[in-house]
Amino acid sequence: MPWKTNYIEAKKYVELTYTGIVTPEELFMAFENSVRLSKEHNTLLYLADCLEMSGGHSVIDLYG
Repeated sequence: MPWKTNYIEAKKYVELTYTGIVTPEELFMAFENSVRLSKEHNTLLYLADCLEMSGGHSVIDLYG
């Protein structure tokens, strides 16, 4: 899986980490999972680490 999501308790935010090629479907799954975590922990703070991601995705891909 080229993505993972975690809740960082110390700073109260959801962290998304992407690595390698991420398909649009995987991008959407990561988005859904991060929303679930933010609701569980009552936070609206996100940090997305895309340094190791390839594939040239944008926010527009989430709408597909």
